[in-house]
Amino acid sequence: MTRDVVNEACPLRPVVQDRTDLAADTIKMLGNYWNPSEYGTRVHKELEHLIERLNDDRLVPEYSLLKSGSEAVYGTLDRFRLDVLERAPVFTACIHEVKTGNSPLTAARSSELAFAVYKTFPGTKCIVVIEMRPYEQP
Repeated sequence: MTRDVVNEACPLRPVVQDRTDLAADTIKMLGNYWNPSEYGTRVHKELEHLIERLNDDRLVPEYSLLKSGSEAVYGTLDRFRLDVLERAPVFTACIHEVKTGNSPLTAARSSELAFAVYKTFPGTKCIVVIEMRPYEQP
């Protein structure tokens, strides 16, 4: 999919990108992390707060799903945690997965996430999984 097609399917993608950039800027400015892993954890937590402050029910940060396909509470075994779930129009779900390190979002992981969303929301016709990195063009 081209960036334009993704942005059409997931209209809040630029908002999530903007908040991802802001989260990364905030954590870099604070400098309170000791290694790349902790940096990533802190960016994800800051992003969660920034998304929550938007108060937009179309965006759900840190959304947990059981691998079997239902909502889960934080800490449940055998679950996925989506960084940001966008409830897009026309039976579409967009999964924004934030990556701050060198490891890419794999096709296998994307498939697992998409399948869990499909099982949780069976009426979904289109699922878009987006690897999102700080400072990428929306």
